[in-house]
Amino acid sequence: MNLQYRINIFEPKTHFVKVIILGEAPQVNADYLDFFLPVWSPGSYLVREYSRHIRRYQAKNQIGEDLHFEQVEKNLWRLSFGKIEKNKTLQFEIEYEVYCREIGVRNSFVDESHAFLHLPTLLMGVLGKEIERPSLQLQFTPAWSKVTTGLKDISPKRDIFLYQAENYDDLIDSPVEIGCHETDGFMVKNIPHELAFYGRLFSHENNLKKDIQTIVEHIANAMGDIPYERYVFITHFMPGIFGGLEHKNSTALQFDSTALSDRKSYINWLC
Repeated sequence: MNLQYRINIFEPKTHFVKVIILGEAPQVNADYLDFFLPVWSPGSYLVREYSRHIRRYQAKNQIGEDLHFEQVEKNLWRLSFGKIEKNKTLQFEIEYEVYCREIGVRNSFVDESHAFLHLPTLLMGVLGKEIERPSLQLQFTPAWSKVTTGLKDISPKRDIFLYQAENYDDLIDSPVEIGCHETDGFMVKNIPHELAFYGRLFSHENNLKKDIQTIVEHIANAMGDIPYERYVFITHFMPGIFGGLEHKNSTALQFDSTALSDRKSYINWLC
């Protein structure tokens, strides 16, 4: 199937994200499609209750007519469209909102300062269907200026934020940071590594960029190869948080910014 996803964040103070899915349903043997929201996160396979944050689910066809849907399970929405005539394709648009106010590398969080999007909490897949090269367009408040993600950038213009993945699994394995965060980077074996730092940094003597680069160089030399074309580190510095979650070509990290001056805590976080 071909699906195009859009995420709109124009009122971040509400903590709601609007998700729009544009798609086409070719002739199939059933008169419905089942859209699911994952109950897992890539790299973290405890059961999650992400679907509890969804509201205002609606669906329309290409001429604006409402399509019937039913929530048949806690994370499964059945979209009914009737039998598709031979050689006919149904175009549809699904829209819903997701409440995002849980801090953590396995959750999505949105406020007026930034947005961290953990895509399994937001983007639905289609049960039993392969989604090839899905695209994701990000539209957000003009108060923000930067997007950091491991997804492939296919934006035609600087003011359009459009990305693509090989498939649905790769798409939801790519966290997104949006805001006015600090960015930096380095090269290892001619591979770019990007750094995104959100949050207040308290006084410390650590060289974050150098230390992360040293770790990457050590692992690359030990393995003998780097299995990606680009890598992204997204780090949140806030009091009282700690953790990390690895993805295909990115990592989401969190650390208590008040502990940056404590060398033991800092090393423990890096490791």
